[in-house]
Amino acid sequence: MGAATTTCVRCGAQLAPTSLFCTSCGTRVAGAPRRLHRSLTQSWVAGVCGGIAEYFDVDPMVVRVGYLAVTVLSGVLPGTLLYFVLALVIPRD
Repeated sequence: MGAATTTCVRCGAQLAPTSLFCTSCGTRVAGAPRRLHRSLTQSWVAGVCGGIAEYFDVDPMVVRVGYLAVTVLSGVLPGTLLYFVLALVIPRD
């Protein structure tokens, strides 16, 4: 008998038993370990906010708006520099 497959809770796609993320929508499989990474599926600039959103299981738009608000309130330069440092430090998915 072959290994059992599971389905994604968000989109219903068939997943391999060793999958950590859905290949269709990028949702983390239940029980999979969390790992901070830059997102390939939720990427606008470098995938930093999308990866943070996937790590915390929140909507990427909430992270983007929050990061933008903090960047503007702290003076644009520190937030912009931090974003590019995070893009260099956080590994790509």
